[in-house]
Amino acid sequence: MKKRILRGAAILASLAVLFGAATAFGAFHAGTYAGKITGVQGIQLPKGGNMKFKISGRAKVTTFQFSKIYVACTDNNVWRTSGHVSGIKAPIVKKNGLPTFVIHASNSTGATLKVKGIIRGSNHARGVLNFHGVMATTGGTKNCATGRQFWSAGHVAGT
Repeated sequence: MKKRILRGAAILASLAVLFGAATAFGAFHAGTYAGKITGVQGIQLPKGGNMKFKISGRAKVTTFQFSKIYVACTDNNVWRTSGHVSGIKAPIVKKNGLPTFVIHASNSTGATLKVKGIIRGSNHARGVLNFHGVMATTGGTKNCATGRQFWSAGHVAGT
């Protein structure tokens, strides 16, 4: 009888641990996250610009967009650019105990975008954006790079 009770308690405990781990991983909000570029590393650029992304109810990043971010171009000038990537299904996976995502995309001119993000808590995310190649800027189409642009975003209520 005692073995039976202990075995039942062990099963319940293991189910509680599994359920708790699944709940903790899925505890972030789905919907829209919006924020700002908070810093730049690698290129002497001013920080500034906005970014936004959406997380589906199935824990996938479905869109990512940025606007008014600074880029250093081969004409030795600093311009601003914007971009939008949609139709993606970047999964949010657990890495080092935190929900993370990575987006790789390119535009029609071959410029590449790489975004890494970490979900912090239930309604905050932070990460890094790197975009380089030929892109549309406020000064026309140029060959430019962003360096590593750090971003921070919060969940937008009601989304």
